[in-house]
Parts: sequence; C-alpha cells; structure tokens
Amino acid sequence: MNLPIPKTTVDFHFLVEESSEGQVVATVAELADCQVIAKTQADAIVELEKKLHDRFTKITVVPFTMSVNAAVEPQDENPWTEFMGMYKDDPIFAEIAAELRVERGLEHLGWVE
Repeated sequence: MNLPIPKTTVDFHFLVEESSEGQVVATVAELADCQVIAKTQADAIVELEKKLHDRFTKITVVPFTMSVNAAVEPQDENPWTEFMGMYKDDPIFAEIAAELRVERGLEHLGWVE
C-alpha cells in the first residue's frame, strides 16, 4: 500500500573540511555515513549533493509524530513524601544529624546542641 506523501523540502548541513592530505572531506551532518572526498570544495559539494540525491531515490521517508507527554505517566504525589518525618522523634538520628552538621561546617544552621 502506497500512502500519498506530499513532497517537501528538507534542509541538510554539509560539513566541509580539509584533510591532512590536502583533500576536501564533505559530510552530511544529519547523515554521518554520507561522505565524499574530493580535490576541491566545489567538487566535494557537487559530489555530496549527487550522493544525497541518489540515496533519497532508494529510501522512503515515513513521517512519524509522537506526543512526548503521552509516554510519561503523570505523577500525582512526590514518591519521597512517605518518608517525611520518619525520624522526627528519634533522638539517635537527631544526634547523628547534629554531628554531621558539625563535620560539614554547617553548625550555623542551628539544631546543634
């Protein structure tokens, strides 16, 4: 089954650089495996355009849209809420927390006896 897909334009970015051997390497940034090596920048661009056109005659572009929000389950409550206050009346934990504040130089925050 062939679905009618409207023709559209696609923007590509060519990365053009000179190699250590003095040749010009041109790569389609969006398709890293689409690359050519030529003697001049102009030749490299022409060859890369041809290679890109040839490649697109052999492939089918299938549009796909996905809502990112639909893939994430909403979270009504913070999962850490159930642990809040669990050491509230524990004198040993209060002592350990005070020692940690002193070790970390946080005694100015109070709660140190």
